[in-house]
Amino acid sequence: MNKYKIYVAGPLNAMAVDYLKNVSNMMTEAEHLRRLGFSIYVPAIDLLMGIKFGYTGYNDYFDNSQPWLKAADAVYLCAGWENSKGAKAEMETAMTNGIPVFDNPDELVKHFQSHGLIADMAELQQEIDRIWFRIQADLDTMISKQIKEN
Repeated sequence: MNKYKIYVAGPLNAMAVDYLKNVSNMMTEAEHLRRLGFSIYVPAIDLLMGIKFGYTGYNDYFDNSQPWLKAADAVYLCAGWENSKGAKAEMETAMTNGIPVFDNPDELVKHFQSHGLIADMAELQQEIDRIWFRIQADLDTMISKQIKEN
């Protein structure tokens, strides 16, 4: 099954305790989306890479996350995104690249359910066409056989 890729954006930059709270909030919202069946990318988890490899600059993180954003099927904005320069920039990048943006998980699900229905209808039509062509081929064979026998 192909899962839709969701980039989870939200406020991060803050003093240490607030930063950790923001990371926790983003991860909680992302897990909710993952349980709804989406594949998620949370730039906040880059914190672990930063700790391990000594990232010190904002761009060490931001530059890494942007290709993931551009590959996403949608962006989900966590609570408090309005107060984050980074989340606002990510929202603008998404909109510039035609990537839908949501701040409500129900709306996100509805959006992809409607797209899924369209995809399911196209797959159904292809299957109907394949079956129809097989039936036509079988009928042609049966008719040819009947003609030869008479």
